[in-house]
Amino acid sequence: MNDTKTAMAKAVCNGCKQEFECPESMLKTQEHYCWVCCELMAQGVEEKDLEGQRKLRENEIQVDMLRQRVADAYTEFAFPKWWADEKTSLKTLSKRELAEECFNAGTDAFLDYIIANQKDGKEQIRTLKKMAEIFEQKAQEKEIDEL
Repeated sequence: MNDTKTAMAKAVCNGCKQEFECPESMLKTQEHYCWVCCELMAQGVEEKDLEGQRKLRENEIQVDMLRQRVADAYTEFAFPKWWADEKTSLKTLSKRELAEECFNAGTDAFLDYIIANQKDGKEQIRTLKKMAEIFEQKAQEKEIDEL
């Protein structure tokens, strides 16, 4: 692991005209774009529209990035134990069964978080029952649509 810290500097984004922090080495380039504008351009927003789009979509982009950050951090934290516990049984599964098992593990982690943020056992039960009803209804609707 490399413990050296990258020297940071201030630059002005060519897209939205806002100041942002970037690695000092980036100052050698002719154009500078903040992470929000880079994300917008990756989504197809033209350079001339960046300033207005950034204001409209900054929160949405931050939420997406933070969701990914949380998912990455949780995976780094939880995966080693899950893998140690499950790898033998997972080797016997088909690819579809494996994907379903992984999806289920993600759902369990999501539910663990929801439960941990409820006040008491009764609130946990109410929340889980409501979620079960919602998803069971959605599953029934899907079955009807497929007929």
